[in-house]
Amino acid sequence: MTDEREGLPSASAAHRYFACPGSWMLENQFPDGPASSDATMGNRIHAALAGDYVADITQEEKYIIERCKDQAHELVIATFGNYFSTMEVFTEERFWATDPITGEKLWSGKPDVVYVHGADALIIDYKTGRGSVEDASKNFQLRCLVSLLHEKFAYNLATITVAIVQPIAGAPSVCKYEFDDIEAAMAETLDLMAKIKTQEQRRIPSDSSCRYCKGKSHCPEARELALALPIKNAPEKITPDAIAATLTTATLVEFLNRTAQAEAVIEACKEEAKKRLAGGDTLPGWSLKDGAVRETITNTELVASRFMGFATYDQLLPAITINKTKLKDAVKTSTGKKGKELDEILNQLFANATETKQSQPMLVKIK
Repeated sequence: MTDEREGLPSASAAHRYFACPGSWMLENQFPDGPASSDATMGNRIHAALAGDYVADITQEEKYIIERCKDQAHELVIATFGNYFSTMEVFTEERFWATDPITGEKLWSGKPDVVYVHGADALIIDYKTGRGSVEDASKNFQLRCLVSLLHEKFAYNLATITVAIVQPIAGAPSVCKYEFDDIEAAMAETLDLMAKIKTQEQRRIPSDSSCRYCKGKSHCPEARELALALPIKNAPEKITPDAIAATLTTATLVEFLNRTAQAEAVIEACKEEAKKRLAGGDTLPGWSLKDGAVRETITNTELVASRFMGFATYDQLLPAITINKTKLKDAVKTSTGKKGKELDEILNQLFANATETKQSQPMLVKIK
């Protein structure tokens, strides 16, 4: 498959380059791995938002797509007013930073969508997952895209508004770059992209830098971090729970600070082992086992009608589960309502029909 980035740094990984300047030189040696299920869904949604035909769109994907479109439309109105007829729009177009003397390509970035009217611009980045992301004002990918867009328009843009649209997380996150901010972003990002191409840059394992790095299973620093566990030199008969109970507060905090990185490296090593075994290699003591087969009902209406042929609706009811997100999409489709009107209908539907449960406390790192 052709690499549209042409083996050069990309704005999409800028946050990792910033956290681990040596990561680009390492991961550039390895091909992309298979996409995760979440990444595959995200790619499908992005393709649909770009206007491509995507077969078999699920209700969840459809809901996210429509909410992305709604929020993007509101952002355009808030940024420019109603100048749609005189606006330039770039969808999924890759922009390049080039050497001003030779014209050589240096690095690139591909915004989800860009709107430009006169000397003002809006960059929108769609996020389709549920995980938290940085605020737009702190997002280094968007900072790089600001630099690329300014270069594309011959450095004549006066303001560039950037926004992260993540409908599952709520309202968009927005930040406005004035001219001085744009110039500062250009200087910072150009310096970073030049720096990471030099051999002497350090590799610094961390949660943010290791999570999506293709080279983490080959990174000596990341492996060392993963192997430096409190149980490494413990007697065989002592359980992990017992070991954890004996850790000092300082040691426990130190270990917690590196668990995410260690887990990421361990998972990468597991995937590397699967790939080698599937390719015919031998790993003493390890083999591949077929994955579990799961059957999903895809035609619920047909199954329900067959059930009603010998039973009653009351007997079918315990087998029915209503998903709130999918129900919201169904109500929106059937009524044409959205926003507060849609929420009001849903509140009426859910009244005296739901229960709230709180899960176990979650361990989170204080930022």
